[in-house]
Amino acid sequence: MVERLITDEELQAYLDEGLTVTEIAQRSGLTKGGISKRVKKLREKPVVPTVVRNTQALKSPEGRLDAMSQLDHINRLCNTELDILQESLQDCDPSQRASLMRQQLAHVQEVRAQIKLLADIASAVTHYEEVKKFQQIVLEELGNVVPEARDRVIARLEKRSHVGSLLTDS
Repeated sequence: MVERLITDEELQAYLDEGLTVTEIAQRSGLTKGGISKRVKKLREKPVVPTVVRNTQALKSPEGRLDAMSQLDHINRLCNTELDILQESLQDCDPSQRASLMRQQLAHVQEVRAQIKLLADIASAVTHYEEVKKFQQIVLEELGNVVPEARDRVIARLEKRSHVGSLLTDS
């Protein structure tokens, strides 16, 4: 079989698509063993440039990071790598087994951390929404009794914590 070379970027793109080592080998014309070695080398590379590139791509139109999209992206990468590790465990020699199992455990821990982070974000969003509702009720009732007092409260809150946009929706 004539093997053609693929770049790390092409290999990473295949992994990001969720392809297994076998599927990548079939698409690229490389051997499964060759792909497995390349994936292992790719995993050993520093992650920082990839993360920076990915966070730039995941910014919202307003320039803010979309945390949920970033977490989803990280989760998909971890699951893809877990699939690759599982497949590699089936074909590896005993000397590599312990290392692959440690990598697999690290990925599972990362997925668990991502799940916890998702729960924390959901909790914070829920808390934020409840605080916003509470503020709205207080300001509406204050406006019904003493409109000038409502305006003074909004002005003080805007000065203190720059939350004017949250409070002036009414």
